[in-house]
Amino acid sequence: MEKSKNGKRYDMSHETRKEMKSRARKVAVHHLPFLIVLCLVAAIFGTTYSQNVSFLMGNSTENDKLALTTTTLTADDVFSSIVESGLSDGKNLSDQLQAVVSADENSKVFGHSRGELAKVVNAMSSGQLYVWLAQGIFNIVQSDELTSVIFILGALLLYILVWVFFKNVFDVILRRVFLEVRTYEKVPFYRMLYLKGRHAWRKTGINMLMYDIRILLWNLTIVGGAIKAYSYFAYPYILAENPNMKSKDAFLLSRRMMDGHKLECFKLDLTMLGWDLLGGLTLGLSQIFYGSPYKTCVQTEYYARIRQDAIARKIPGFEALNDRYLYAKAGEEELLNVYRKEAAVDKFTETHEVEMTKVQRFFARNFGIWLGTAKKKKFYDKMQSKRNEVARVSDIMDYLVYPERLSPGYIEERRIRADKIDYTRTYSPINLILIFFVTSFVGWIWEVSLHFMQDGTYVNRGTLHGPWLPIYGWGAILMLILLVRARKNILLYVGSSIVVCGVLEYVTSWVLEVTKGQRWWDYTGYFLNLNGRICAEGLIAFAIGGVMLTYLISPVLDAMLNRIRFVIRVVAAAVLIVLFAADNSYSNEHPNTGEGITSYTAYKQ
Repeated sequence: MEKSKNGKRYDMSHETRKEMKSRARKVAVHHLPFLIVLCLVAAIFGTTYSQNVSFLMGNSTENDKLALTTTTLTADDVFSSIVESGLSDGKNLSDQLQAVVSADENSKVFGHSRGELAKVVNAMSSGQLYVWLAQGIFNIVQSDELTSVIFILGALLLYILVWVFFKNVFDVILRRVFLEVRTYEKVPFYRMLYLKGRHAWRKTGINMLMYDIRILLWNLTIVGGAIKAYSYFAYPYILAENPNMKSKDAFLLSRRMMDGHKLECFKLDLTMLGWDLLGGLTLGLSQIFYGSPYKTCVQTEYYARIRQDAIARKIPGFEALNDRYLYAKAGEEELLNVYRKEAAVDKFTETHEVEMTKVQRFFARNFGIWLGTAKKKKFYDKMQSKRNEVARVSDIMDYLVYPERLSPGYIEERRIRADKIDYTRTYSPINLILIFFVTSFVGWIWEVSLHFMQDGTYVNRGTLHGPWLPIYGWGAILMLILLVRARKNILLYVGSSIVVCGVLEYVTSWVLEVTKGQRWWDYTGYFLNLNGRICAEGLIAFAIGGVMLTYLISPVLDAMLNRIRFVIRVVAAAVLIVLFAADNSYSNEHPNTGEGITSYTAYKQ
């Protein structure tokens, strides 16, 4: 066993390795469904394990591509053509590739060649997505050369932003989650945003960028890259525990922690080589459904061991490894010291009920509509927020979830921010009217922008002539007032949103066709469509939008509207209602029709 001036180093014997892997195996099996999803998301977005899902992403050998498409063209060639020769050449190349893709039965998604999902898959494989982006830029600047420059700079900027502030950050979040499941039963969704709560999202992204640069430079030395990969093994784990550390300090601490352990870590990786081989034989399936979660649990367990060793030896900088409750559960008294307030909230809320009439209480509880004064609404929403906080804290008090308030870098939540995003809040009728018009306008912007990007022309989408699509507004309002009781269960809310939006869209399509004699949308040929009026992917998109609307956008929008004087909101709502009514009256006699609006022809699958 090696020694240092600070005492004995941790030395992993064969028996210790078996014990460590046994513990990692128990953690992986206990949390397997959750860890599979986590690793799969990481693989799909390229943060790590991406080789495990290559077969899912449609990768194949060059011979396979030749056999399927009889061409060596790829989407990357379209990108290069746009950059080097301009939009027209890129478009021609994409059209050639699109013709091959369209003729190939394998290009259908779930057996369908229509639908947004099929469009996305085929647009990516044919390079049409690049053409759409470049066309949108050209429609604005009207210059082929300037389009190429903006296209290159935009693509580069987007890649860097995604790489630094998503890919790299998620890599650290992944380590954090594996550390938490090692000790606790649950990792709630809000823990995925712990870096934001610590005000360290941007810093973590930049720190991981420094890591990538160092590894890249060391890889140029060939041998040095392999050595430094193990020397910096602890770096992302250190950031997961203490995200506000300076990059240079984290690098130095990782090197000290791994001093004398690099070969040991390499040997540990060799013992798991069989999982990589099995992954190759099973096209990555074994890695997705067990190998990757298990290997990461083993690596996390190893980090916990060398961390404990570093603290015991008191190596320089060990003070930064101070998140003790990430590795051991807190005592009851320690939890009560920081969560005592929530423990007493139930009694407080029971004795501080807001005085309401039966009608007011009925609408508030069942539809989220507030019919009382603004002062009472504020107090009512505050009580609801406190009850939600109690529910969240109960898991912490039961030792099921990491106690974030005991973390060294915990920043006290600002109440005003929590009030803004409280999804259980009620809405006044005047604010619901304004939210209706805001979402109707945003829906119109979305539809018009999509058509502009794809076809290069402006089309006023919808049945009306004004800048609004009321189906988006009605969908938003119905989800806010009909699904109040489903808000606390996000899965129930998603399912209910699909039903509500499906009924709304189907009925609207039927009424328009019966009264106007034509269709404003047609999903015939889409995956899981019903009479061409609704389809699965459209409803899923509405449900996702509904989740964002209910849990984030509407609470923030409501808080912003409440800052505006009531009289001004009433006048604004009245003006919008008058204009909307006038548009409806005119459009009833002269509906908005034409190319890109109602130009649908019969489609056969």
